[in-house]
Amino acid sequence: MSGETTQENSATNEAISEEVKDSKELSENERETYRLIENSNRSEEEKAEARKRYEELIKQRRIEREERERKEAIEREKNRRKVGSEISKLREKVENEERIRLAQELRRSKLEDKAHRQAILDQIKRDREAMKQQNAPVASPPVAKPPNASPTVLQSSVNHTQCRLAIRLPNGQTLQHIFSANEQLAAVRLYVQMNRTDTTGEPNMTPFEIVFPPNKRFTSDDMEKTLIDLGLCPSARLTISDKK
Repeated sequence: MSGETTQENSATNEAISEEVKDSKELSENERETYRLIENSNRSEEEKAEARKRYEELIKQRRIEREERERKEAIEREKNRRKVGSEISKLREKVENEERIRLAQELRRSKLEDKAHRQAILDQIKRDREAMKQQNAPVASPPVAKPPNASPTVLQSSVNHTQCRLAIRLPNGQTLQHIFSANEQLAAVRLYVQMNRTDTTGEPNMTPFEIVFPPNKRFTSDDMEKTLIDLGLCPSARLTISDKK
């Protein structure tokens, strides 16, 4: 029985000795010192004392290492959360700045559209006033009757001072209006924009062409020409063709 106990103690001591020799908790110098003690001529009691001392040192070092690793893990987690919070705040700041920028652009675009629309309406108003003045009848000066002449009915010569236009829209509706013979074709285009009912919008900005049947299509250069110069007086029929 005593022999078995001795063998068990010896095996335990060898295991402890190998653990000490291979322990990473000890420095190379400490492991080398332990190997020298094991291989020396010291008594078994001294060697056992050395093993116990180094074993306790290893345990202490292991506890210190685990505590250090625990603190490092906690610190890493704190840093990770801090970085994550900073990234989240930065992302939120960027998103807020982007929303503000888009809102400002949208507001500026609306203001520009409103100003552009108002400018168009103002121009149309001025054009209408100009058309009214052009279409207003001009009072003719009184004509003196020759003495002893019998009363006669005076008739003013038309001489193509007016132009009656019938304008057919794409939906089949016809607009009729009397223009001054000296008005430009641009006045007809504006009249169609303001009075056509086949499309939506106020004013109607749908692009279209003015056609003089059978196949005369007026161009942008023709817009500056008068109706009498274009051969539309005293009356003519025109067709509106929407541009695709």
